[in-house]
Amino acid sequence: MIDDDGLEELATEELAKDYTSAETDDVAGAKIWSVYVSEAEKYDQALVESWTSDMAGLLIFAGLFSAILTAFLIESYKTLMPDSDEEMVHLLTQISKQLSGIANGSSIDALPPPPFDPPMSSLVCNLLWFISLGLSLSCALIATLVQQWARDFKHKSEMRSAPVVRARIFAYLYYGLRRFNMHSAVEAIPLLLHFSLVFFFMGLVAFLVPVNDAVMILSLLLLGLTLTVYITLTIFPLFSFDSPYRTPLSSGLWRGMQYLKGTWRGRHDMRSRPRDSMVDTMNKIAVRDSKQRTIRDHRALCWTVRSLADDFELEPFLEGIPDVLWSTRGRRKAYDQHLKVLLRNPEVRLLSRLQNFLRGCDSDLLPQEIKNRRRITALKALWAIATLPHDSGVSLEPLEPFDFTVFSLVLPTALPFKVAYYQVSADAVLQLNAVLALLRGVHDINHGYLDEGQRKAWDTYSRLSPHDLSFRLEEIVARLNRLPRRFMQASSDREIVEQLGDLAGHLPHDVVENVWRTSCVETLNSLKSALIRMEHDIFVSFMIDAATLESWPYEFETTRKIFDIDGSSISVDMAETFSTAFDSIVSEQTRRQSYSPHADEILAILLDICGKAMADDVAYYPLNLTNYLMTQTASDSAVLKKCDNVWLCSCLTAELVARQHDSSPLSARVIEGMWRVAFKVAQHYLWPSQPHASSQTPHPYQRALEALHHAASPSHTKLSTTALIQTNILNAHSSTVQRRHKDDYNEAIYKIQTRILLKSRAMVDDSQSGDRDHAGSELSILDLRIAILSDFISGCAETNRLPYNALETAKILMNVLPCRPGVTASQQLYFAKSLHATFSDGLNDFAFDLMEELVTSQVFSAYWEGPKTWGTLHEYRWLDDPQAARTFYDWATRYIRICDKALRSSRWFNTFERLDEIRESVHIDLAD
Repeated sequence: MIDDDGLEELATEELAKDYTSAETDDVAGAKIWSVYVSEAEKYDQALVESWTSDMAGLLIFAGLFSAILTAFLIESYKTLMPDSDEEMVHLLTQISKQLSGIANGSSIDALPPPPFDPPMSSLVCNLLWFISLGLSLSCALIATLVQQWARDFKHKSEMRSAPVVRARIFAYLYYGLRRFNMHSAVEAIPLLLHFSLVFFFMGLVAFLVPVNDAVMILSLLLLGLTLTVYITLTIFPLFSFDSPYRTPLSSGLWRGMQYLKGTWRGRHDMRSRPRDSMVDTMNKIAVRDSKQRTIRDHRALCWTVRSLADDFELEPFLEGIPDVLWSTRGRRKAYDQHLKVLLRNPEVRLLSRLQNFLRGCDSDLLPQEIKNRRRITALKALWAIATLPHDSGVSLEPLEPFDFTVFSLVLPTALPFKVAYYQVSADAVLQLNAVLALLRGVHDINHGYLDEGQRKAWDTYSRLSPHDLSFRLEEIVARLNRLPRRFMQASSDREIVEQLGDLAGHLPHDVVENVWRTSCVETLNSLKSALIRMEHDIFVSFMIDAATLESWPYEFETTRKIFDIDGSSISVDMAETFSTAFDSIVSEQTRRQSYSPHADEILAILLDICGKAMADDVAYYPLNLTNYLMTQTASDSAVLKKCDNVWLCSCLTAELVARQHDSSPLSARVIEGMWRVAFKVAQHYLWPSQPHASSQTPHPYQRALEALHHAASPSHTKLSTTALIQTNILNAHSSTVQRRHKDDYNEAIYKIQTRILLKSRAMVDDSQSGDRDHAGSELSILDLRIAILSDFISGCAETNRLPYNALETAKILMNVLPCRPGVTASQQLYFAKSLHATFSDGLNDFAFDLMEELVTSQVFSAYWEGPKTWGTLHEYRWLDDPQAARTFYDWATRYIRICDKALRSSRWFNTFERLDEIRESVHIDLAD
């Protein structure tokens, strides 16, 4: 049993544990409460300071007012007592009468003094003034107390330093203020002084009643005017919440009105009673989306920019521009009009300020770190502003006039990487902005100023006078002259500018107006083509500059989408620009002896545009495509993943045709590049989940086979590539996607069949096999796949050296073969004799590796699954011709016997064990 002392000790221990646990929890929450303390301290500090300053002003006014009022009271309170001078006059009068009576011998009784009755005006005056004095002194007293309470509140809240304790003291004291309505009490204190002042004026009127009617009326008018103004100031903020005028009665009157409204609505729904204060209502109105708010925002931002006198003040504002226009999720549209106002307002001149800010970065007075930081800030702001859409939503908001020399002062290559990272994107978007502005101007003129014969579809447009059209042409010429010097340098482009200048300067006085208008339209159309070509040049320059950087430039993907370059809408002539850019980047990356990941992506983008623009036409194929494909880092590149592989094959075919009689290693490298492209396409057929891009037409493959057949390169470089391209044609023919090109593929397959039959007949004795398969006049897709594999295997024995990437090629050829019967006897025999010719004597690593690929592929998957499954897989065995099976069995028996001793302890032992299993399966089939 536990006695009372034991229970007390146990309770004490439990309390101590709870306290310790709570204390530990408080320490863990110190960071959270410190945030509350920080915010509460700001609020309470502002509240205490406002109360203290308000009370100080009230004390000063109350003191001065009380002193003045006391001076008036000194004079006015006398009117409440009998006048001593009147009493003296009364006594003297009484004495005079008595002396006169004595002289006459008569007696005169003493008259009592007249009763004293203060006038009503004096009573009212003194009553009001004494009330006023009392209110004034009470106001001073309460103001003094409020100052003391505020200091005491501040002192108590700062006594403790621990965040949790201090936070709870803050909360305890603050909610005490709310509980006892101290906010309302402090707001009511000035009312005492206001009432005191009103009572003073009312007493002043009463004081002047017996003095002078005119002065009294004037004072009464002043009192009425004061009360009217006070009442107006009290009521006005109830209807205009942005009014700076208010009195302490305004808040009370507002609460009363809200209470009445709530009471009326509360008859139907108690929850509908409004509880917002005047400040809450003002906050809601201030942030409510409206036309007035937009106008206020515009004015505020314009004033802000005008007030930023130097670059140090302007920098923080510029830093915020990209964030209000762009986010990680894309464009923000809320501030588009705000920025446009800043750009269009002639008093703000934000674009001019930005240019001057960027020029100031080249000052020698600034440290290099500050220069770089300011340049980056300006470039980010310019990039964001240049991407603003036009009000029409068709193009960008034109930034004119913009001085592009701010970029030419320092080239990107001479800038630090962090700065060049931003300048590349900003320069590209600004140039695009200028070109799109010109295109929009040309578009508007072409659609608005055509002559009557040409503007049938544009009757809704107003036709301006020749003078107005000439003025618009002069504007376009001025814009063209402001472009960077590297633009409009071609002779044809300069002629267009000169023609526009001549047309703008020579109005149609001596020529027919329609002829002049037609000349304007034709010249503008030529200019439009030049501007589109210029847009492509800007994009290409951006890509080349981006590839030279160490990583992606600033907002690369967004900048690329802004250009909106679609290869399908680009002519073949313009596609040459992108092909040349590809060659330039490859040359630069080759010089560096490495391909950066982002440069590889850029090359894929350029080639993808070329492929869509040229389609089957490869008049401007990239000259460095082979060099790119043969680099080690490009083996699994973005180009092969994203670009049309068939078009890439067409490019390489065109280059191979150009080198048809060239037996140098360069021709062999082209063929090796073709192998890489064909290998990627074949991989996609085997593993469709891999990224792949390919067209449907078989014509590029046919041209590639013809070029390979006539190429002067050694056969070992052509064998693997030819086999893969033939396999890809068969794969595409089997795909349901290619049905609309079925006839074209049938023609391509017929040509493959013709070549294969010639080779197979040279090895197979037609007298033995021709009767069984109709002399091999027609081959199925399965026959062709077996024949291509047989041709490749036999070619490995015919060449003096191994074919290019022979094992990778063999793996593709073997794994695309379905395991099923139906192969003609001649192709079975061709396959068996190809194995006999290739693997009869060679004891080398390549032969063993190739054999490993063969026995583990789908070709013999039905022959080595084991005795338990022979019965179920027997129907999938395709080597069913007795002569072919006997040839295969004899070869396998001889080959295993030759290699047996050498392979017992090697890594290929399992491979030959499986070959032996396949040989036994073939033997069983022969016995059956």
